[in-house]
Amino acid sequence: MKSKFDIIISGGGIPALLLALHAAVRNYTIALIEPFPPEDVLPPADGRTAAIMQEGMALINELPIWKEIQKHCGTLKTLCIIDRGEAKSFNASELGFEAYGYNVPLPLFRKTLWGLADKDKNITLLQDKINSHQSGPAHTEAALSSGHKLEAALLVAADGRKSTLRENAGIKTLNRDYHQSALTCLLKHSKPHNDTSTEFHRTGGPFTLVPLPNNHSSLVWMMPHDEPEKIKQARKPDIEKTIQILSENILGAIELVSGTSLWPIVTMHTNTLIAPRMVLLAETAHVVPPTGAQGLNISLADVIALLTCLDEAKETGSDIGAKAVLLKYERRRLPDIKTRVLGTQGLNELVKTKNSLLQNIRRAGLSFTHGMEPIRRLAMKTGLRTKNTAINSQ
Repeated sequence: MKSKFDIIISGGGIPALLLALHAAVRNYTIALIEPFPPEDVLPPADGRTAAIMQEGMALINELPIWKEIQKHCGTLKTLCIIDRGEAKSFNASELGFEAYGYNVPLPLFRKTLWGLADKDKNITLLQDKINSHQSGPAHTEAALSSGHKLEAALLVAADGRKSTLRENAGIKTLNRDYHQSALTCLLKHSKPHNDTSTEFHRTGGPFTLVPLPNNHSSLVWMMPHDEPEKIKQARKPDIEKTIQILSENILGAIELVSGTSLWPIVTMHTNTLIAPRMVLLAETAHVVPPTGAQGLNISLADVIALLTCLDEAKETGSDIGAKAVLLKYERRRLPDIKTRVLGTQGLNELVKTKNSLLQNIRRAGLSFTHGMEPIRRLAMKTGLRTKNTAINSQ
């Protein structure tokens, strides 16, 4: 088995696979280490989707997969926020876009990316795990559970929120538990959603319906820890009735077409993104609640920033694992990550609050933002992360 690569990636999630595929286009050789291939991770109808915004879509559009998965994705043309019966809509067309982005089924997306990576001559997929690694002046060496050893100029830790590589590197995390859970599922409904994602602000957490094709939507319902297990154990007609009431009948008759899944709501981030010849990527470096659809989009911004650093290193003939290159990545990402984590924390607290004064401030702020066109457009651009970002290989 080949033992020397340009890049070793630990983890086979969506950000890791996108990084591998785009690095392979740039003629880097990649070993991607993942103990659980897609078919062993999530059932196909578990209700997990993610809204991928314009910046992240640039990564996908450069790969020959979008036509294959687009028919399964919902188009996000409008965001509607409903706060105690008062609805405010934000349209992507105001920014000159057809859509904010797309609601993508995650198991399908990951499996498609994995299949593409498996066919790439520059990518070696290994169903294995990195037990330890050691970095030197010229390369880093990773010892696998199978007993194999690999060498590369750069190690990317994308092995998730419980990352072994991050822990072994001595990088500490800052954690916060909200004592909330998110219940996710897939719904079929009798009324069209009109490509609108609707978020209800309610005490305990937001209740968000995100469009999918053919009168289907995904639901992300955040609530205190003591509530979701009762709902999950309830009879299907009772769950449908509860969703019908909370959705204020905007989608008509509701039918639950998947199981329900529960996800703890926490935030986590680190104060550094680098160690010798290693970078942290995606949920190895940050975890946020689903409020505002930030999670996967922050991770995709990591991928874009790291690809930019690889391009710049190639242009100057620099070692891609050199400290100067890694510091560029950290400087590009760390401030934005911290801002997004803190912003998501604040938004979640504001949405779930029981404090009547804060609720009134929240509603007034929403009305002000919606009513002032320049501020409304700025808020939409901030959420979209619209930048001139180069994804194409150099």
